[in-house]
Amino acid sequence: QHDGATFAEFDLAKLPEPLKLEADPVAIGAALGLAPHEIGFENHRVAFWSAGVPYVTIPVANIEAAGRIRLDNQAWSELAPRKSEWAFASPYVYCRETVNHESAFHVRMIVPGTPSYEDPATGSAAAAFAGAIMHFDAPTDGVSQLWIEQGL
Repeated sequence: QHDGATFAEFDLAKLPEPLKLEADPVAIGAALGLAPHEIGFENHRVAFWSAGVPYVTIPVANIEAAGRIRLDNQAWSELAPRKSEWAFASPYVYCRETVNHESAFHVRMIVPGTPSYEDPATGSAAAAFAGAIMHFDAPTDGVSQLWIEQGL
């Protein structure tokens, strides 16, 4: 507990690595119910990262857009990369706008399926997301502490 909020701190057994993503970012946004102008911010772009379990990291313009996502499972199954023979990689949506002013990012992770649902405890997704942060934000050498808030 930290100021009444639950948090986790962990070391990665495997560092995140980028994977090839062939899906169109506009189509990915549409599968989430978002318009093209709501996908991406600053230099952040849709990417595919894994630190053991792969996720499609999807930057969105703001917290309002993050709150409106509704996964179209059919559309997602037609464009998303597979994480196994039986399952598609999950979308990990994030933005810089946050509820808690101490947080660096607001995130949502949706599990595709029938029905799809939001997974509130996604350490493997946060591990993959570290790759996107390193790639797009390029923090300086040394220790960095970034709070990630997750949820609706």
